Amino acid sequence: MGPRLAKVMASLAIVLVCCACGAAPTKTHATGDPAALQAAFTTGLDDFCRAYYEGQRTTDERYPTTQFAPQYDAAMQAQTRRADAMLARLHPPAAMAPTFARFVKNERVLYRSLVAATARAAKGGDAVAGPAFGNAVDRRHELAGSLGARECDGLLPRAQRRAVVAALKHWDVTRDWHQACVDLVTKEYAHTRWMESVDPTAACRQAFAVRHSGAFPVPEGISVSSVSGVEDLSATVHFTEVPDCGCGNLIGRLYFEGRRWLVRNAYAE
Repeated sequence: MGPRLAKVMASLAIVLVCCACGAAPTKTHATGDPAALQAAFTTGLDDFCRAYYEGQRTTDERYPTTQFAPQYDAAMQAQTRRADAMLARLHPPAAMAPTFARFVKNERVLYRSLVAATARAAKGGDAVAGPAFGNAVDRRHELAGSLGARECDGLLPRAQRRAVVAALKHWDVTRDWHQACVDLVTKEYAHTRWMESVDPTAACRQAFAVRHSGAFPVPEGISVSSVSGVEDLSATVHFTEVPDCGCGNLIGRLYFEGRRWLVRNAYAE
């Protein structure tokens, strides 16, 4: 159950969910000025998106292991209700209304699939969200871009994109166990990955030793297929190791902490 729930929590990080969100997005009722209406709507949608990502991260940090599975499940369902209410407060210009309607519909696909997956994981069941989930994530970025919502389009500034890839590569190829288990990762990393261990850091060190024992190919680099994220907050990287250890396609999740990117989790797709 441990790895299963860890994976779905990491998947949730890709999708975002609002918990302990800040102020609700600005209402965007008609003002008579089309330009002002569009600007207010875009600002409101950006507010929603930023709160959404920040809330997902807060939930992930608050409930990182199976010990908190029931609380995590309850938080997810509460987040869904709050997200619905936040979106209902937004009123797009007429020209944007059809696209926004598709955005809202797609958001509900994301919420429901992840809430269901988390509930199954909390009960020891299958937590796989399925291909529809991945498609909905891509669709979310596409629709947000069409609406001008920078916080939801998944695009990181070029410098941050480079920093994210460099941080993930450094972590993946390091020969120093302390870097791999402590220095280059968030404080939740080992506790989530080895949640059933009495000493997760020691378990991480042991796994690192096995990885570098000579029994498996040790990566010298990574090949990245995609990077998405939110500036100064979180990022998701799809990659493979070079040479491939036999792990296939991987996903890395990183958080921005203390002015640098740290690995939160990594797992096979």
